[in-house]
Amino acid sequence: MGNLSDFLEPIYRVNKDLIAMIRQEGSAGITTTEARFLVDLYYQIQKFRVQMNNRVKGLDRDATKAGNEPEPHAAIDWVLAQADALENQIKRLISIYVANHEMAWFFDQTVGIGPVLAGGLLAHIDISKAQTAGAIWRFAGLDPTQGWNKGEKRPFNGQLKTLCWKIGDSFCKVQNKEGAIYGQIYRERKAREWNRNLNGDFSDQAAAKLEKHNIGKSTDAYHWYAGKCSATKARAMLESGDTPTIAGCKSDNGIPMLPPAHIDQRAKRYAVKLFLAHLHHRWYEEAHGNPPPAPYIIEHGGHAHFLAPPQNKIQEAEND
Repeated sequence: MGNLSDFLEPIYRVNKDLIAMIRQEGSAGITTTEARFLVDLYYQIQKFRVQMNNRVKGLDRDATKAGNEPEPHAAIDWVLAQADALENQIKRLISIYVANHEMAWFFDQTVGIGPVLAGGLLAHIDISKAQTAGAIWRFAGLDPTQGWNKGEKRPFNGQLKTLCWKIGDSFCKVQNKEGAIYGQIYRERKAREWNRNLNGDFSDQAAAKLEKHNIGKSTDAYHWYAGKCSATKARAMLESGDTPTIAGCKSDNGIPMLPPAHIDQRAKRYAVKLFLAHLHHRWYEEAHGNPPPAPYIIEHGGHAHFLAPPQNKIQEAEND
């Protein structure tokens, strides 16, 4: 007798006929509205699959600990396989949307940005409404001066903000990969942020964080904010290639500092904002035939620097 999955019909896959039909519906193939929906659906299905897979592993682990044989779960395995297949098919559809976009070449030259992230950015950002990179930052919730009161509409796009968080995480993962410019920028920025943190440059921010938020005294974050960690010990751990921990840095004579996770997020946010600035610059050129009206700026400790986008359509054409 075969497995249960042998008797269940597999998911309908994206085939040549469907792709041809999509492309016949218009020059853009998949609409921007469809792309936004598909990107959101992709991550919902991915989240479901990961959660269910962890549950199955947990069931097997619990049974093994109890000295029992794990119960069969062929039906659940089939559902997980279908979710995985559906993820891949949705990614393929999003890839069609990206490939038909005028900015496809930009993402081909950007390590760490796959078709789903690229599709989400292209579907959520309207370059005709973004005269500066700052407009995209604000729309993505990356402007720290933004605020809103209870009952008011938030001034940014929640889905785009989530995408930017995923992009920062991706840059972190590819930081040691050849050609990963933003991964390298993330790594370099993180080292700089740690140096400033250990020098006490963020002590006021740490104290303010502790005052404004109810942070449990038993948490690691509290020890960093409250000045119960030694900058000297933290620096020694960093120099040895380790991430500073409470166990290795605890001290009664420390200085208020930002926790490691906070430093990591600052570095990711910096890399993401630079990437978005580069995307805006090249996209604006593509849409208007000339560079943005004024150079965008990236803050370096109070100094403004123009950082030219490394992505170049001329180079893409030469490679072709």
